[in-house]
Amino acid sequence: MTRGGKINILCALFVLLYAIFSINAVGEEVKFQTNHLARFATIENNLPNNFVDDILKDSQGYVWVATSGGGLSRYDGYDFLTFSSNSTVRLKDNFIRNLAEDSFGRLWIGSEGGIDILDLKSLKTVSFSNEDFIPYTLRFCSYLVSDAAGAIWCAIGPEIIRISFNGDGDIASVTSIVNEGIVERNLVMEDVSEDGSIWCCIKGKINQIRAKEDGSLAVSELFPEFSLREEAYVSDFLMKENELWVSTNDGLFRYNKNASRWKHYEYSQTNPNSLSQNFITGLAVTEDKQLVAASLKGMNVYDPIDDNFERIGSSSTSGQPLLSSEFINCIRVYGSQIWVGTESAGLSIILPKQLSIENISNSKGQANSIAPNPVNAIYEDSYGRLWVGTVESGLSCSFTAEWSGFRHFTAESIGLSHNSISAITSDRNGDLWVGTWGGGINRISTSGAFKVVQRIDADPNGVDPMSFVGALAMDNTNNILWIGANTGIYYYDLSNGEVHAAMKEQATGVVGACIDATGKLWMGGQKGLVIFDLMSRNAAGFEYTQYSYKLDAPESLAGEKIACITEASDGTIWVGSNGNGIYRADITSNGDIVFRNYGHDEGLANDGVRGILEGNDGSLWISTCNGLSFFNPKTGRFSSFTVSDGLANNQFYWNAAMKRSDGSLCFGHVDGLSIVHPETSVDLNIAGDLRFTRFTVGSKIDNNPDTDKISLHERDKNITFEFASMTYLPESSISYTYYMDGIDENWVDLPEHRHFISY
Repeated sequence: MTRGGKINILCALFVLLYAIFSINAVGEEVKFQTNHLARFATIENNLPNNFVDDILKDSQGYVWVATSGGGLSRYDGYDFLTFSSNSTVRLKDNFIRNLAEDSFGRLWIGSEGGIDILDLKSLKTVSFSNEDFIPYTLRFCSYLVSDAAGAIWCAIGPEIIRISFNGDGDIASVTSIVNEGIVERNLVMEDVSEDGSIWCCIKGKINQIRAKEDGSLAVSELFPEFSLREEAYVSDFLMKENELWVSTNDGLFRYNKNASRWKHYEYSQTNPNSLSQNFITGLAVTEDKQLVAASLKGMNVYDPIDDNFERIGSSSTSGQPLLSSEFINCIRVYGSQIWVGTESAGLSIILPKQLSIENISNSKGQANSIAPNPVNAIYEDSYGRLWVGTVESGLSCSFTAEWSGFRHFTAESIGLSHNSISAITSDRNGDLWVGTWGGGINRISTSGAFKVVQRIDADPNGVDPMSFVGALAMDNTNNILWIGANTGIYYYDLSNGEVHAAMKEQATGVVGACIDATGKLWMGGQKGLVIFDLMSRNAAGFEYTQYSYKLDAPESLAGEKIACITEASDGTIWVGSNGNGIYRADITSNGDIVFRNYGHDEGLANDGVRGILEGNDGSLWISTCNGLSFFNPKTGRFSSFTVSDGLANNQFYWNAAMKRSDGSLCFGHVDGLSIVHPETSVDLNIAGDLRFTRFTVGSKIDNNPDTDKISLHERDKNITFEFASMTYLPESSISYTYYMDGIDENWVDLPEHRHFISY
């Protein structure tokens, strides 16, 4: 899951690696809207103008954005490099209409001011001395396209021009054809048949134009049985599975070659699965073969089974919308990503969700939805029922695996001592033991009618130390219930009903508990970590060891606050800290425990950890107060996810994490419950192409990505290297590691969102 690149600079070896860890849902087929998310790039991200007319990904992996009024920008996933009539490398006009790349690594730029040509390696403009071509460079160019034979076609006024090249990249010939039927400034050409000819629409008829042996251009009509209005505008041609799709301002047309039959798709006010609007502005086919039609009112994803469309707009009832604006000018597909250029809101980059996840939140007015407020406890009983404890809203229980709904249990309905539920476990008989935040512990009978049959909130002396419960652990070896409370750690003997304090000097604010396979109980809270030996019970209680200071640096005397503990399938204990990330606990040969720390600097979403769960593959999923992280213990690498990746909320709640029997992972947050399905996801080895995007020496900036030599003077005090993975994934999915031979002693991990190195 790593890729590497090497570059020699001033005889020193500079090696830069990046690793991408991401999860892609591959479960049951779902609707397009549900299975995708979006990134947006607008003026706020330094795009020069929000009016995007064209998008092109070049042979080096950069994405070029043509804007109407802001010139041309090169995007590397982080930054925009803009070319305009006022930039150092000047263009003829800032109103860019269309882009094409030729076979020699040159970008052709059609604008209202004419044609510019930019060498993609040197980032300098190119000029030709061909006298037949020069006049065209100064006229309004409305469309450019590169055909399969390597020629460039241009639409200029009522003319179509074909430019061919010799082996050195110089212009070999310029031929043109004039047709009065051409709709000036709105002609679209495509090499649909991929044979060096282009298709276009002239006076409502689809025509093919090809170069004859003598160099002249010949026009022939295709599909005599089909015609549009003479003034109709055709925005795109697309061949998919032996069928031709034609997008127009009068809807969408589909031609079946075998049947020689056309079908017309239009907007219908009474059919929500019809096109969202008749003015279709472009077509694209996704990596998984879905046809997408862009329009002046959002996107339309074609469903071949029902022969209708799923509408995608700029609003969503289930999370973040996929479009920044519904007024779409252009659409392109690059790999698994869909790039959408809008008229008023820049770019929308639509990606498959990297997280296979269900978000469950309260729906007002729906009695069977999960109870409102933050989820503070999660438990699955022996019947597979999921019990969810909330803040101030009692218990919610799902009785079916299909998530058909929840039943609710509160103080008012079954006699809970408090409606803030903070911990849940069960005993050998299947009864639930429910800790509350303010009302002690309730035992709920699950045989017959659900009801509270016992309450524990005081020791024999009448003191009430256990009103605020943060953790519960059932110790079947000793037949006792361990209780982590705000005032300390206690245990309740189920055989005689006695409550005992587990420590002389209590560890307060306990919210995490785990009984490991060796018979040790790990509990954590505001005063660090306590480990009890459950095999050591005597008249005085249990032997225990306490770790009050930072686990990997106790000599610092810095206090440690433990929020959660989990045991992995290989016996490794992982400890989550509220402020110091996570720790791996390794036991030495003499029985000592050595803690290794991983935190935000290593890629964890946030050092405020709330829960840790292990997937069936040994990976860890860590909920924090600012996102969810995936961690590979073998490589020590993190990948983090936020609401932009499909989470309902970034703020997860205390110790509300549980692995279900089916392998799914449940995490509670302030807006409900999220369930991750790691077993229906796969690790992706993203085929990125790491590139240096900019070098800065002192105050001198070099934007040439192909520079192979950098000159340094003794007066130069610093040098900065900027780079990009060229994957255009969310920044949280990418991490970089660097090393410069002769300077760095070890590989250095860069923090999230940083894509530059300075020396």
